[in-house]
Amino acid sequence: MRRVLLCAFLCTLLLRAYAGEVVGNNLNGFVEKALKYNEFLKSVYYMREISKEEKEVVKGALFPKLYLEEEFTRSNYPPAVWMSKMARGDVTPSMMNLRGFNDPDRTSVFRSSLIMRYPVFYGFEIVSRVRAKELESQIMEEYLKLTKEDIALKTIKAYLDVCYAKSKIEASKKDVETAEKHVELAEARHKRGIALLADVLKAKVYLASAKDKLAQANTYYEVSLSRLAMLTGDDPKIKPEVNCTVEELYNKLKNYSFLDINNLVSKGLNNRKDIMMAKRETEISQERLREAKSNYYPKIDLYASYDWYGANYPFQSDKSSNTIGVVMRLNIFDGFAREKQIKASELAILRSKELLSSKEKEAATEIIGNVLKIKEAIERINLAQSAVREAEETLRTLEARYKEGLSTITELTDSQAYLFNARSNLIGAYYDYVYSVYQTEFSTGTLLEFLGLK
Repeated sequence: MRRVLLCAFLCTLLLRAYAGEVVGNNLNGFVEKALKYNEFLKSVYYMREISKEEKEVVKGALFPKLYLEEEFTRSNYPPAVWMSKMARGDVTPSMMNLRGFNDPDRTSVFRSSLIMRYPVFYGFEIVSRVRAKELESQIMEEYLKLTKEDIALKTIKAYLDVCYAKSKIEASKKDVETAEKHVELAEARHKRGIALLADVLKAKVYLASAKDKLAQANTYYEVSLSRLAMLTGDDPKIKPEVNCTVEELYNKLKNYSFLDINNLVSKGLNNRKDIMMAKRETEISQERLREAKSNYYPKIDLYASYDWYGANYPFQSDKSSNTIGVVMRLNIFDGFAREKQIKASELAILRSKELLSSKEKEAATEIIGNVLKIKEAIERINLAQSAVREAEETLRTLEARYKEGLSTITELTDSQAYLFNARSNLIGAYYDYVYSVYQTEFSTGTLLEFLGLK
C-alpha cells in the first residue's frame, strides 16, 4: 500500500512539474515557450556568452603579465661560459688565465626567471581595442534581442498559419456539406424525372472538388502544427494543441490603433535592434581608426625580472639576481602599413555610416508598408464580409429556385463556388490584418512589449 501511495505521489509531482512547463496553448503561451526552448535562440545565448568572455580576454591587455621561465643551456662558447659562471658565482682565481678565457670547459646552467611586463603607454591602441570589443559585445546583446523578436514573429506566423488552416477546414467542411446536399437534391429531382443525369454528375464533380480542398486544408493544418512544434523546441512529430480561428484573433485586434506615420517611424528608429547594431558598427569603426593612429605614438613597457641559477637541476638556486627596466619602441617606418590602415579605417567609417542610413530608410519603408497593409486588410475585410452575406443570400435563393426547376445546376454550383471564394477571401483578409499588426510592432522594435512578454 505504501508503494502504491509513493508511486501516486511521485506521479503527481511529475505531472505538476510537466504542467509547470506548459505555458498555455494560446498565442502568448506558444511565443513564451519558443523564447525559452527554441534551439537557434539558445545558440545565440551561447554566442552572447562567448562575446562576453572574448571581451574579458581583450581587457587582459590592461593588466601586467607575469611569466615563469626555465632555460637550460650547455656550451663551451667563452662569453656564454663566463656569463653562466658569473651568474652562479663560480668564478675562481685559477680560471683567470688565457686558456680559461679562450678555451673554457663546457658548462651547463639552469636559469629560472620570474618576469613581469606591464604596458605603461600604448597610445590609444589597447583602450580602443577594449572599447571596440565592448561595442561588439553590445552588438551581440542587440542581436540576441533581435533574434528573440524574430523567433517571436516566426512563432506568431506559425500559430496564425494553424488558425488559418482551421478556418479553411471549417469553410471547406461547410462547402462539402452544402455540396452533399446539392447532390442529394439533384438525385431526388433526377429520380422524379425533372432533372437530367448531367445535374447529378455536375453536383458530384463539385463535391469531389470540395473534398479535395478540404484535404488540402487538413494537410496545411498538419504541416503548420509541425512547424509550430519545431519553433517551440518540441518534436515536430508531436502536434501541439491549438484552438483558434483567424476570426477570433481578428476580433481581439480589430480595435488596434497606431500612431501617425511620422511618430511610428520615429519610434521604430529609436527601438529597432538592427539600427542599434548599425550604430555600434559605426562606433567600432571610429575606435579602429583611433587604434590605427596609435601607431604614431611610442609604446612603453615596464619590465622586471627575478632570476636564479643552478648547474645541476631546474629551479636550483645557487645565485640570484634581479632586473628592472623600461622599454620604448617607436614605429619609424613600416612600409606605409600604418597609413594604409588609417585609410582603411576611415573608409570603414564611411561605409558604416552609409549602412546605417540604409537601415534607417529600410526601417521607415517597412513600417509604412505594414501600416498600409493594415489599412488595405481593413478594406478587404469589409468588402469580403459584404460579399459573404450576398453570396449566402444568393445561394439560398438559387437553392429554392432549383427545387422549383427555375434555375440550373450550373447556376447553383457557381453560386456555391462564389460563396466558398468569398469565405476564403474573408479568412485571408483576417489573416493579413492580424499578421500585419504584429509585423508593424516587429518593424518598430516593440513586438515583445506589445505581447506583454518583456
